[in-house]
Amino acid sequence: MAYTTRSINPEVRIIDGEVVTNTHNMAWVFKLDHEQLLQDIEQLWCSKAFKEQNFSKVSYTDPEGILQEMYRVKRDGFVLLARGIHGEKQEEQKKAYMEGFEHQEDLLATDESKNKNPFLQWSHLDMMKMQASIEAERRIMNRANY
Repeated sequence: MAYTTRSINPEVRIIDGEVVTNTHNMAWVFKLDHEQLLQDIEQLWCSKAFKEQNFSKVSYTDPEGILQEMYRVKRDGFVLLARGIHGEKQEEQKKAYMEGFEHQEDLLATDESKNKNPFLQWSHLDMMKMQASIEAERRIMNRANY
């Protein structure tokens, strides 16, 4: 009998300026039933504010073209859910997720610090002024040729 293996990688990304994973990936990595994971989130014993801050329901299209739901999950939401997942392999995967969150948060912090640099902002503004000036000059030159 031939055995196939699947690559199980925690997926942590920056989406809309937030570091998140998603329940679809969590179910895949931890070998959980995705529908049950969705129900677990909906039945969490936590404040409404915590739930709204750490879980956001989104839709995706599965490989068969069917619209499905999942949650985007921030770090604190992941930690809350992961507390109920046990096993040696699962502990390794939790660690990999946490490293993914740390890495993406570092990237986000670096990008934000670049965007807050006043010299980069002025440089961008100067580029916009230069482009406007070039465009105005091009229009003048086009009129002169007629």
